Amino acid sequence: MSKIFIYTWNADSIEDKEEIGSSFAARLEYAKEHRYNLEFTNFISPDFLDVNGQEILKDFQQKLHGFKGAISTHGTCLDPVHSKDKKARETAKQMIFQSLEIGRELKAEGVVFHGNFFQSIPVPAAGVKTGNSIIDPLIRGEHYKPSWIASWIERDASFWSEALEKAPSIVMLENTFELTPEMFRAVLDKVNSSRLKI
Repeated sequence: MSKIFIYTWNADSIEDKEEIGSSFAARLEYAKEHRYNLEFTNFISPDFLDVNGQEILKDFQQKLHGFKGAISTHGTCLDPVHSKDKKARETAKQMIFQSLEIGRELKAEGVVFHGNFFQSIPVPAAGVKTGNSIIDPLIRGEHYKPSWIASWIERDASFWSEALEKAPSIVMLENTFELTPEMFRAVLDKVNSSRLKI
């Protein structure tokens, strides 16, 4: 079996069940034909399950019957698990736990999540929107970086230690804004679990 994963989402709208279904069917057939694997990227959007998501998830499960390749899912991304706002943190945790449950339902070997560290990016003013994130102006100054990174590593290790208790499979952290690979290495060392990978 190939190590290549085909991503599953090519729909313009999370509300268009037919487009999502037909796009998935075509990618599934392609993966079967070439003996590739599948990565479900549909669940990146936090709104996905709120808009026809359960029906689409059941449709995916039925269509996967007999599929021999490996399956991974991409969890919701850019969740504020390290927010100072307790409600935001709890909501983010629930969204991540929901992503882990989707992985279980699809029998995924692993669930991918972004690291979500917003690095020091030069922007013209505080709070300038950059891609999908708003960069915290406090971490743009060089003198904030060491303490911010150390704090992020501690919080991230604590969070993933808790999340792994609910995870039915491997959790894979994907680099987005992390400054160096050593940041993830430190998190992995602190968590010390073979089920957390980068």
